[in-house]
Amino acid sequence: MSTPSRTYIRPTVRSAHRLMHAQPRRGARRGIALAIALFAIVIIGAMVAGIFFVSTQEFRIGRNNLAQPTALGGAEYGQTRILNDWDRAWNTRLRKGDTLLRVYTPMSGAVDTVRVTKLGDLLYHVVSEARVGQGAEEGARRRTSSLLKLRIPEINILGAVTTRGVLEIDQATINGADTPPTGWDCPPPGPAVAAVATSSAGDLQFDHCIPGECLQGNPRVLVTPAAADTNTYFTYGGLKWADLVAMATRTYAADADIRNATPSVSGGVCNTGNTLNLGDPNRNAVTPGACESFFPVVHAQGSLRLRDGVGQGILLVENDLRLDNFQWYGLVIVRGELRAEAAGAISNIRGAVMAANLGTNNSGSDESEIDESNVTFSRCAVVKSLIGMALPARAKQRAWSELF
Repeated sequence: MSTPSRTYIRPTVRSAHRLMHAQPRRGARRGIALAIALFAIVIIGAMVAGIFFVSTQEFRIGRNNLAQPTALGGAEYGQTRILNDWDRAWNTRLRKGDTLLRVYTPMSGAVDTVRVTKLGDLLYHVVSEARVGQGAEEGARRRTSSLLKLRIPEINILGAVTTRGVLEIDQATINGADTPPTGWDCPPPGPAVAAVATSSAGDLQFDHCIPGECLQGNPRVLVTPAAADTNTYFTYGGLKWADLVAMATRTYAADADIRNATPSVSGGVCNTGNTLNLGDPNRNAVTPGACESFFPVVHAQGSLRLRDGVGQGILLVENDLRLDNFQWYGLVIVRGELRAEAAGAISNIRGAVMAANLGTNNSGSDESEIDESNVTFSRCAVVKSLIGMALPARAKQRAWSELF
């Protein structure tokens, strides 16, 4: 049996060359992996940067959201603080359009700036702005606004002198013509009131005095049941006698005898702590203007005697009041009797007098006397005294708002 023969074919150089050139060409794909890697790194870096930016913004927003309530609380703190720190001297010292600045730093860390602008005799606009932190990461600012109105008593003034009992007029002058005090910042005079308001013309007694000469007003004598009503003397709109007593800035014990009351200035500032300082109605203190805006509410716990001095504001006397050579500007309300007398010089009251003559003294007397003294009605003196003693409260309806 014959064996099949094997034939070996030796590749030639040409065939090997052809075989090599028959394989696919790879030169066009050289370096593609490096480009893909770089692109991936850029994309991942951008994603990381974006995530970092978003997280940073979220962090800042969160910090600001925490700071915003603190700033609002600081602004409200300023609104409350200005009410608690209210100085009654601002009532008459500030002019319309004037702005008062106060800066507070509550424990929350806010810095609160409060601006008080006077809009009118009784109306004030308060803007409180609080800032928390510094910079964009944790800074916050909130502003609130409120309207404040002075709460003043509504006094039913019937005449220059309103009396509930007997009034003896001896060589005195009572004038119901509206007369502004000299040197005061007052509006033009208003209409005149009665010289004396009483419940009975028979309660007026004249000694060394002709009624047509010693009484001047429109009318000279007003006879009205309101003069006999105790509410005229002790009820003032929404306020009562006790409310006015609670506002007193000067209190004298029963049977006090005050001599030589005069304005007192210390270091260029009105010394309101001096018990003999009852304001500067004559506008001639050593430091001009220092005590002009000081209108004290003086409460006498019993009878009171004032002599040889000056004062302004509101006098509230639980028993009898006696004036000897004393000058008072403002409102006088006496539960007992009034005795204005001359002791070498004439006593003067510029404003209005209300004597209830309740007979609260030991003798049970219900008779007032104005002897060789003058009472002149002054609407300006009364109004400034009432404004000077008032404290503010938020106005009703939409008194608060937030500003941006």
